[in-house]
Amino acid sequence: MAGRPEASRKANGNGRWATQPRTRPDVYVVSRILHVLVSQGPVRPTHLQCLARLNYWQFEGYLELLKERHLVDLVDDERGGHLVRLTAGGQHADRLVNATISCLDGIPAPP
Repeated sequence: MAGRPEASRKANGNGRWATQPRTRPDVYVVSRILHVLVSQGPVRPTHLQCLARLNYWQFEGYLELLKERHLVDLVDDERGGHLVRLTAGGQHADRLVNATISCLDGIPAPP
């Protein structure tokens, strides 16, 4: 179905699956991820995945996309795990995405 935010999966050289973010990410999904990080602060990846309502493959694709664009980064926590943290660019992107969604809210989709 067109417009689904799922990440595609492809086998890499060692037989494992690697995620490929879609070329056109769903703005509402990006907004949910950024909103969680703005409201909760740094969180564990699995917690962020649940709060953003994404499956594993979708989340991996979006997380990679956001890291590549320097909107989030991974930091070590005190228990030896990782936390996803919003960068300054991510805070700016959150404001822009929210403003865009607010402007488009109520505009019907083209036929």
